[in-house]
Amino acid sequence: MSQKLINKICKDIIPLKNNEKPLIIGVDGPTAAGKTFLAKNLKLKLRQKFKSIWICQLDWALKSRNYRSSSPAPNHDIQKHK
Repeated sequence: MSQKLINKICKDIIPLKNNEKPLIIGVDGPTAAGKTFLAKNLKLKLRQKFKSIWICQLDWALKSRNYRSSSPAPNHDIQKHK
């Protein structure tokens, strides 16, 4: 993953920040796709502009790599509540 791509993503993220509310950014992808690498590099770059940055690594929390690789991803339906 190039520094040029990291800079582009950061440029797109910075205007989204509202100082009154936290900004949550999700990174998703298959095992070993570079999600952690991306998150750590974004954190390094964004900490120049953001007061605090926290990375929460889920990685299907309690499931082994073999299970994650052999099982289809869960299908979650998102419903809007009015």
